[in-house]
Amino acid sequence: MKKKYLVKLGIFFSSIMIIFYVLFINSIKESIEDVNSLSEIFNYNDLISYIGQNIQEEGYGKNSLDYTILPGKKVEIVIKLADKNIDEQRKIEVQQIAIDSITAYNYDPQFFRIAITNYAMMY
Repeated sequence: MKKKYLVKLGIFFSSIMIIFYVLFINSIKESIEDVNSLSEIFNYNDLISYIGQNIQEEGYGKNSLDYTILPGKKVEIVIKLADKNIDEQRKIEVQQIAIDSITAYNYDPQFFRIAITNYAMMY
């Protein structure tokens, strides 16, 4: 009788340990994913600064950039230039600077959507 009780008790505690282990491993995986997401956001902030700096160095003047992480791991970058008269050629040139900057950061440009506008259009 005592032996059966000890066996059942052993099975019960073993089951609890297995459940605890599985839950613990899942929480660690979620924490790692959160850290990776946070790290990715910091990398995007650096990338945005790098793009803005390159645009300014290429002679397009002051600019403001913002980004949004979209579903499907796509990133939308909005580039606002302090130029009231942006023609299509200038938009293409600025977009190419952004694409070159994205590539320099070892990201795939196909995961980025780039919108270019000016400050005047925002108000």
